[in-house]
Amino acid sequence: MTTKPTKSRPPPTPKQPERWDRPPFPEKGDDDARNTFEWVGRALTEWETLEAYLGLIFGVFVGAGRDTEPAMRAYGSVTAFRGRADMLDAAAQAHFAKRPHPAMANFKWLMKDARGFSTRRNEIAHGVVQSYYTDIRQHNVGTVLGPSRHATSKQKLIPSMDQTEITSVPTYAYASAELMHFTRDFGFVVHLAKSFHRNFSRALKEQIQP
Repeated sequence: MTTKPTKSRPPPTPKQPERWDRPPFPEKGDDDARNTFEWVGRALTEWETLEAYLGLIFGVFVGAGRDTEPAMRAYGSVTAFRGRADMLDAAAQAHFAKRPHPAMANFKWLMKDARGFSTRRNEIAHGVVQSYYTDIRQHNVGTVLGPSRHATSKQKLIPSMDQTEITSVPTYAYASAELMHFTRDFGFVVHLAKSFHRNFSRALKEQIQP
């Protein structure tokens, strides 16, 4: 009796790198902690600017018109960005279902970038500027932004060879160079959101002209 040969599964497709992927650990930190603090602030300011435009876009989808305050407050009342993004996506689906428009593709690209970079934003917002050490932790090599010791999801536990000790190792460290890079990326997403809000609002006004 012969058995039917089983089909082998193809190997999984490797994950393609994304612009919001976590960068490698820097070789050294900042010589002056003020540089680290400055670029933390710059990065978070760009992100908050993005959130403001996303709130305005939410207002467009729900028909707020010029009175954007109620829609903006509703958008801001949701605590986590994931929830705000889901609410924005739901409003967009309802809007475009009733009024199909080519701009929907641009909105999807905008939200893909915003969702992707939101993890990096959270790391920056909840990180701590701290001393940076070499792998063997023998000498300080400047300052970086890294996770707090209580951030268990951002700390890996590495047992020693003899299993007698456990070392907590952070999953990320950002010096001013990495933070500057994120600031520019956040700024690009701000540009996408600003352009979408301006162009889509203008297109809607032209559609309702008598």
